[in-house]
Amino acid sequence: MDHSRPDQNAEKGTPLDLRRLATVLAAGFFSTTLAQPEVIELPLQGLLKEVLHLSVTQMSLFFSIGALAWYCKPFVGIIADSYPLLGTHRLGYIVLGAVIAAACWLAAGVAPLRYTFLLGIVLMINAGLVIASTAVGGLLVEVSRRYDASARLVPMRSVVTRACLLVGGPLGGFLATFVFGLSATICAVVALLVVPVAMIWLHERTAPKDSLLAWQNAKLQIRSLLHSRSVWGFAALAFVVLGVPDFHDKPLYYYRIDVLHFSPNLIGWLKAAAAAAGFAAAFIYYRARPRCSLEWLIVPSILLNAAGALAYLLYASPVSAVFIDVADGFLATILGLVLMEIAVKSSPSGSEAFTLSLLLSVFNLADAVSDYFGALLYDSYTASFFFHLVWINAAGTAATALIAPSLMRWIGSK
Repeated sequence: MDHSRPDQNAEKGTPLDLRRLATVLAAGFFSTTLAQPEVIELPLQGLLKEVLHLSVTQMSLFFSIGALAWYCKPFVGIIADSYPLLGTHRLGYIVLGAVIAAACWLAAGVAPLRYTFLLGIVLMINAGLVIASTAVGGLLVEVSRRYDASARLVPMRSVVTRACLLVGGPLGGFLATFVFGLSATICAVVALLVVPVAMIWLHERTAPKDSLLAWQNAKLQIRSLLHSRSVWGFAALAFVVLGVPDFHDKPLYYYRIDVLHFSPNLIGWLKAAAAAAGFAAAFIYYRARPRCSLEWLIVPSILLNAAGALAYLLYASPVSAVFIDVADGFLATILGLVLMEIAVKSSPSGSEAFTLSLLLSVFNLADAVSDYFGALLYDSYTASFFFHLVWINAAGTAATALIAPSLMRWIGSK
């Protein structure tokens, strides 16, 4: 079979070629998103809570450590761009990552129910997904440039990713009622779905890059980042806004189960409702954004998120949970889109892709830190402290609005 890198050594292909590559990309986005332990998380959370009896803090730490590979994604990209695997820069890494993730999911279904075993397996699952996801991301850039199709392919990525979040909640809630081995097997199948699609429609010709030149360019990019005020400014903004002790993830899960006695199925559908609200928020943001500057949007989006957090003081029944989770999903998506656009604009010229991946890693790290400290506070007191945690999160988030404008001005002066 003739394998060629889509952006090299080939003329612009036909519309049929673009559709085939778009199918590969869609399959890649689907597999590397839905197979993540954090997306279909309810079966694993149930196992950790009910079988291993982890506290909120221990579970938060488990998922934070398990996701370490995602923080290293930019450096995986350097390796994939510099060294071909089995003669390819994309296909080989996609297959390798998917196979690692699938094999580890299958191992999770039969592994001893011990903390260290499961943590090691989750680390390897995420490592495999990061390898495949990085290669898919590189393919997205190449195909977008070759066919001048970024306006079509980038929104497709967002739609597929959000659809996975929409499906992941109810599917996870359903699978949580069965033995964990079934969930692990289904996740393994999902991780492997991209492999046959890529092997059939992704054709790369061996075109090795100059590895020494690639590493030299990477060193120049890293040196540029270290001296970029916009990059440091966004890192500070992300940690200030997202680093406030949070209650939305692990503390809320325990509160739903232990205090409100929600079933996994109900929790799954609540997650789906929040994801659906995110779709609506993205559409409204797309239509309204040209009329508003980021400097104007950042403060209202922070304050609205603080107000949305206070709504959890009324979180007491399935009915109130639906309305509050929908509102929170909407507001959180708006803030997330504002921060994402700031991250894009903070990327120095000449190292856009690497910088953006690095900034998104900072984004994820700040989120993990806030969840851990929120879980730590929740564990330090009784379940009734949940409402105190809501106040802490709302007040801390609102306070960040005072310094966000100064950080935005710092980001604006590179």
